[in-house]
Amino acid sequence: MSAIVKLPTRAAELSPALSAAIAHRSVEKFGSGEDGVVIRVGEARLTQVMIDEAARALPSHEAAMKPLDGPELQAKCEELMDMLAGAAAMTPDDKTLGMRTFALVVGCEDIPRVAFGDGLLRDAVKRFKFFPSVAEIVDFLNERCAAHRDQLARLKIIARSKPTETPTRQKPSPEERAAVAAKLEALRAEKSAQAAQDAAIDEFGSWTPEGAENLSGDALAAFLEGLIPTLDGPKREVTEMRIVELRKSAAMMRQVLAMSEGARA
Repeated sequence: MSAIVKLPTRAAELSPALSAAIAHRSVEKFGSGEDGVVIRVGEARLTQVMIDEAARALPSHEAAMKPLDGPELQAKCEELMDMLAGAAAMTPDDKTLGMRTFALVVGCEDIPRVAFGDGLLRDAVKRFKFFPSVAEIVDFLNERCAAHRDQLARLKIIARSKPTETPTRQKPSPEERAAVAAKLEALRAEKSAQAAQDAAIDEFGSWTPEGAENLSGDALAAFLEGLIPTLDGPKREVTEMRIVELRKSAAMMRQVLAMSEGARA
């Protein structure tokens, strides 16, 4: 088995804030030129600190997408094939294994080095139960690059962005504060008056004075009108409202009766 070659270039780790901005997927932006992909950078607010971090991290992330040099690539392919030969079923003979390793080196000449990073051997053993073809291994390595390729495209946009402007909110003037306070006071007064009226209606809305137990309609309204001079406060206000409603109801009843008699005639 070949000696493990440590990759000289690793992508810089990103802060949680920058990672969240990269992962956001609200707004679509279409890459061009070297990007050549459809990417989405969210509407998360970008600070200058995040933009500076993206610019600093960009070179290492771009380097991680470059292919390995010849000796490194040869060693990594040999290491991968040796691991699969020991883990997968239907392993080819040594001669065929050597030919496939050579073919894999050729097939991986443009595979980004990030594909050969941490977890490669573990992921390969879990992926392949039977010894794979070179094409299957190349597809597997390309899949390992997909997330980083997408992340790099988003990182480029953030590095070229400007900080999100935070709208400035002007403090209200003394006149504006006074106007708002007056409106609030008027609303409180209106609410208090309505509550007092509701309480008075609950208390006096069905009040029936002595002598009016069998009266209704206009007769009850006339009886209550005679008592108005003796009343005051909420009781008088509610009784006056009640008289108006009694007159309306009586007038409506007379109109209904007149229409009914006209229909019979």
